[in-house]
Amino acid sequence: MEARTISPSLGERLVEMAKFRNILIHRYGDVNDRKVHRIICLILEDLNRYLEELAALLRVQL
Repeated sequence: MEARTISPSLGERLVEMAKFRNILIHRYGDVNDRKVHRIICLILEDLNRYLEELAALLRVQL
């Protein structure tokens, strides 16, 4: 059986989300609120894409 994973492009976006999280946690005082808002809007799109890909993977495995 072939192992299935999320798409490489989404994987890269998830890595970027983790980096952003680290900035928020460790350098909170340096964060620009407008930039955070813009990034969160993009992250929401990525999270929806992640859920769609995960659902598709689960359907294949069932």
